[in-house]
Amino acid sequence: MKSLINLLILLAMCAGAAPLPAQQLRLIAGVNITDMYYHDKAKNENMQYTSKQGIHVGLGYERILSPHFSVEGRALITTKGAIIATWDEQDLSMLENRTHFVYLEVPLSAKLYHDFGGAVLYAKAGISGSVAMVGRSAFTLSGVQGEEQTYEEAMVWGEKENPFSFRRWDYGLLVGVGAEAGPVLLEVSCQWGEANLFVNSKREAYHAVLAFTAAWRLWG
Repeated sequence: MKSLINLLILLAMCAGAAPLPAQQLRLIAGVNITDMYYHDKAKNENMQYTSKQGIHVGLGYERILSPHFSVEGRALITTKGAIIATWDEQDLSMLENRTHFVYLEVPLSAKLYHDFGGAVLYAKAGISGSVAMVGRSAFTLSGVQGEEQTYEEAMVWGEKENPFSFRRWDYGLLVGVGAEAGPVLLEVSCQWGEANLFVNSKREAYHAVLAFTAAWRLWG
């Protein structure tokens, strides 16, 4: 992780020193599918939450250093979350918890291009950092007779004594592939979170995100 950060910093410095590089600004929008992987150290239990769909919108700035290489930064508003359902044998009820986060996210990546004549394909790798601006949990309690109760709770941030308190910061690695034709860009990417989302060290949770992105070049 540290080596990758140093590499991206070096690439950014090279970009600043490059004579008259091409620059592009893009409007970005897309959908994502988020998984949350959970580990309880005290019980030695692992769990994968059910996937939840989200969206991301924002702007991207790309600095092209050569016909085959560029560096890119994006500023995105991204929604992520997960769904977990637990069955209570004693009460014969199902409790479903839908977590919902809204992040300000800044991915930084290096891109390798190849022109196939009319369409340009690329692969990318980099890092992503984000901070949660909003968080909440929506609960639905369902009984065997079909009755339901719903309620919502705001996320608790930064309380070490609370076993379900979340951190606002998240970061991780990203890889992706995409294609460009004229002003249009289409991309598929994956992110793997490296930050424990829980403040309490007895529990660990990490985001894994599959994103589908479309972009329109505004200038460049």
